[in-house]
Amino acid sequence: MGKRPFAMRVSGSLRLKNNIDIFVFKDEDYRKPYDNRRNRIVVYHNLQDRWHPIRFAYGWGKFQDIPYDTVGARKPWKTGDNWTFEVEGTFRRESPRGTDDRDVWLARLESEYNFSWKGRLKLTWEETDTDTYNRILLFTYEDIGDWDFYFVANDGRFEGETVRGAFTKFVYRW
Repeated sequence: MGKRPFAMRVSGSLRLKNNIDIFVFKDEDYRKPYDNRRNRIVVYHNLQDRWHPIRFAYGWGKFQDIPYDTVGARKPWKTGDNWTFEVEGTFRRESPRGTDDRDVWLARLESEYNFSWKGRLKLTWEETDTDTYNRILLFTYEDIGDWDFYFVANDGRFEGETVRGAFTKFVYRW
């Protein structure tokens, strides 16, 4: 009889007086045939304020029998009352047995503008080391009486194939 699938997380945190928060995570996730493990240390500065923190993270572990180390950073900010940004970057070095190390990265930018008339425009852009990218444009106009309006446009490249699409949705509330 083999192992049953399971997942477990152990974590701890420490808040310092100089506005630094430190989080430590240990994850175990067994899904046959892989015994995945992840350890992370995440450090925030100014976590109490939504728009002023900066996050740095370091992690190491094993995913599907491939050992890895990863580092990342994230920074949100707000320009004025209506416009927000968030920038995030992650770098991961995978070390499969018997082969050369492989470097993997992900860059992400998110920008959102909130109009005074309850409209919202949001742009998300992601790109990776493998020439894979994803760009999403979301426009919402909520609370038009009993109606809401949503429009999403997507442009992405996945596994060498470019995919584009658009979606519109109307919601009536009664």
